[in-house]
Amino acid sequence: MKTIKLSLITALLSLTFACKSKKQTSGSTNTAKTASTTMTCPTSVSFGSSGGGIDGKAYENIKQLLDTQKIKYTEERKGREGETKMCIDASNLSRTDNETLVKSLKGIAAAGQLVSVSTN
Repeated sequence: MKTIKLSLITALLSLTFACKSKKQTSGSTNTAKTASTTMTCPTSVSFGSSGGGIDGKAYENIKQLLDTQKIKYTEERKGREGETKMCIDASNLSRTDNETLVKSLKGIAAAGQLVSVSTN
């Protein structure tokens, strides 16, 4: 009877450690996949989170600005709490209009929390 209990405990422990090692393997595969699909773009807006999700008001304001001006953009979700990077395609705008857009984006970002605008 003791032998059966010991065998069952050993089997359960083996399965537990086997499952944990599989989770780590799949996580490292996902990390590599995310790194290879990272966007590069001339203008991007990043929304970070410190534990309570992204700044929804700033996110909606930026989306509204882009949609109103019919500016194309793509989004890449980066985290569990909605962390997002928007890649903005302003190639159809003149240089002056693009500068105005960037100033507007930076104004919204400055009023928000953990929102940043970067240009290349």
